[in-house]
Amino acid sequence: MGENKSLSPINVAGDKMKRIIGAALIVIVLTFGLAIPVSASSLGISPSKIDIEVPQGGSAIAEFKVYYYTGDLNVTLVDLPFEVEPKVIHATTSPTDVVLTFYASAMQPQDEYNGYVRFLSSGNTVALAVNIVATVTVSLSANIVDPPIRYGGGGGGGIPVYGYDADLFGTSDKLRIDYYGKVKDDVEAISNDGNLTISIAKNTTALGQDGKRLKGLAIEASENPPASPENKSIIGLPYTFSPSGATFDPPMELTWNYDPDALPEGTVEEELVIAFYDEAIEEWVELECVVNTSTSAITTSVSHFTDFAILAKTVDKKPDDAPIVVSPPQPIIKPEPQPLPTPITPVAPPPVVEPAKPSQQPVTITATPAPPPPVDTPRTASWWLIIGIVAGSIVVVGSIIVLKKRLDRSK
Repeated sequence: MGENKSLSPINVAGDKMKRIIGAALIVIVLTFGLAIPVSASSLGISPSKIDIEVPQGGSAIAEFKVYYYTGDLNVTLVDLPFEVEPKVIHATTSPTDVVLTFYASAMQPQDEYNGYVRFLSSGNTVALAVNIVATVTVSLSANIVDPPIRYGGGGGGGIPVYGYDADLFGTSDKLRIDYYGKVKDDVEAISNDGNLTISIAKNTTALGQDGKRLKGLAIEASENPPASPENKSIIGLPYTFSPSGATFDPPMELTWNYDPDALPEGTVEEELVIAFYDEAIEEWVELECVVNTSTSAITTSVSHFTDFAILAKTVDKKPDDAPIVVSPPQPIIKPEPQPLPTPITPVAPPPVVEPAKPSQQPVTITATPAPPPPVDTPRTASWWLIIGIVAGSIVVVGSIIVLKKRLDRSK
């Protein structure tokens, strides 16, 4: 009889145990293989390590590139006490640019955190990780980054797209703009009176005065515009574009229509210009414009926001009833027959009145000034004169007598 070999219960149990242990080891290996992130740089994510600073109550960004993968990647944080946006990355090309925003709460302790950003495919077949060293700082002027508002469609999805309010001539709209300030749609707006049209092309870089992406815009009629410059007048409605200092690259386009019948008398249409008000120098600055007189429109390019207006040269206006006089050649002026001037009768000099003869002497009463009254000489003066003369005579006679006697004696 042939030998009938049979497996003992112990052998059967041992084989089953080996199969179970082998299956368990395979499951464990697969689980750890998928759970443990491998080097990001070798699997298509760069950089493999990033250092960031996140202010308390604020946010910070980190930029990555994903290579050799298309599809959705779920974003999670490991050992990092922050919120992250976006939580899903749509990788459609290689490479795909990814911008992650990390948010720290206002109560987050000031410390340094060493963790990972994990990118996990939707089918859990690929896990990529990047080392993040994040330092929470205290800042009195934290840069609060607005949460991105995603709209349907749009490949990549790596760069956040934001939606901001836009008040264009009283009509509310949304300005879609990405993290870097790129406008995501063509923007065109027309004023309520239909005269002013603005055009902002898609992919225009729109930045605020702080150099960061523009966070809204408004255009409205100016209620109190700056005074017009000397020898210029403002035509129609001026408009205020805000926020002041916003810039556009490439410049946006303005097309401004005017009513030729409403222009001041004497205005030359070709000399109309669009000007902006420069607050730094407090003056209107004229822009290079193209005037189309057939369509009554002025076109120019604008790279920043402020007040804008159409300016025209001021022309001195004459009164309505004053005709325009063209001076003819001056005729030779002939003496007009005018009444002869009244001959001027020479005024005779006053007649010289000759003394009339006594018989013909007219009785003339002439006011003759009275001679001055005679000055009475005191009588004592005349007596002293007489005495002086007598005394002199005596002295002379005496002298003669004495002289004569001397002469007689000498004989």
